[in-house]
Amino acid sequence: MSFIFIINIFVYFFLQFVKLSYISSYFKSRKFSGINPFIILFLFKLPVDLFKVVIGPPFLLENGIENVYYNIAIAITSLSIFVEYLLLRFAFLISNKYTFNSYSLNIKTRYLKMMHASIVFYFLFFLSFYMLTSSSFGFVNWLKDPRTGYQLHRVGAGQFWVFSISFLSVSFTIFTLYVKKNINLFIFLLFYLYSAFLLGSKGIVLDFLVFFIIILWVRRFQNLKKVFIIILPLALVLMLVNFFSSMGFNGDGTDYEKVLSYFDYYINSAMYFKEYYSGKISLFYGQIYFSDFWSLIPRGLFPNKPYVYGITLVNEYFFPGAAAETNTPAFGGPISYFADFGILGVILMTFIDPFKFIYYFFLCQLLKNYDYIKIKNNLFVFIMFLFFTAPFFLFSLSFPLNMLFLLLVSLILLFINKINYLR
Repeated sequence: MSFIFIINIFVYFFLQFVKLSYISSYFKSRKFSGINPFIILFLFKLPVDLFKVVIGPPFLLENGIENVYYNIAIAITSLSIFVEYLLLRFAFLISNKYTFNSYSLNIKTRYLKMMHASIVFYFLFFLSFYMLTSSSFGFVNWLKDPRTGYQLHRVGAGQFWVFSISFLSVSFTIFTLYVKKNINLFIFLLFYLYSAFLLGSKGIVLDFLVFFIIILWVRRFQNLKKVFIIILPLALVLMLVNFFSSMGFNGDGTDYEKVLSYFDYYINSAMYFKEYYSGKISLFYGQIYFSDFWSLIPRGLFPNKPYVYGITLVNEYFFPGAAAETNTPAFGGPISYFADFGILGVILMTFIDPFKFIYYFFLCQLLKNYDYIKIKNNLFVFIMFLFFTAPFFLFSLSFPLNMLFLLLVSLILLFINKINYLR
């Protein structure tokens, strides 16, 4: 079984490298050598992926790497990655057949107008954040303890948290692309990192730091390697401080178990497959997919919205009542697809996902226009860059709400760039 585990892990990461290599080939074709934004994202997320997939489960599961259900979970995840890679190739093939010239939609941007747009979106962030904090916890209390606010005081006001992070992401993206002096880029980085910290999620600050490195790459910053060496340990320290403070470590010999237990995604998946193959839980036959549309309705507008829908149908089986307490442990891999229709669901629902197809179609268009001047001067290319690269942009917004929000942001940017308050 240990041999199967090794093959499983090799296939899992090999398929990810294949996808990354295929996307990176577009940068090579444009004479970008070495590292690129997608490699940067992959490198920063690799340690977390290793803990989720390789390190955590074997230590905590019965039989460790020989746990058959853990190996099944990894194998089915690899299957979904392979199918998604086929979808990626298919979408790129279709996209490459179109002579889609970004300049046919050339809405030129101007420096001052885009900087004003950055201020507008920061104001929208602050407004959303204030409405979020005022719903129960209080603005001052949230400033004092963002983590508690994030964990316990978003019920009924979660839409404002979602709006806050997306508006902040847009403001940060615009500012970092359009600010002229590098010194201002670094000074305001601290301002935006603090704003991200206030939202209470440990992953947001890290994503903003990673995106900052991507921006330096896009701007062709000369000392990128030095900044990378400084920011990488800084990002890890911030993550560890936040992580250790939230886990309640006591300094005894059990602390390592607390660390590993945090990466329980595939432990939960192994638990699901054990129940499924033992005949104790049946397929949902579309209930997960169709009930997930409840996510489109804010609880603040419809207080009777059920707590159990979508993937939480599976959560409720293993963790009864957890969804109502906004505590929904995650599952690793395509459990929602499998729980609906089995392996056939993993294959079909991954490949025919219209949102993923559209995502990869426009990703191909962006890669063909991945140039600092084009991104900065062409509003359409900038919006594509925003969609694919901005940190936590559209986070927790499912289709079609994410597209409606993107349309709203696009219209605001279009309006600011078209009105004649500046000449």
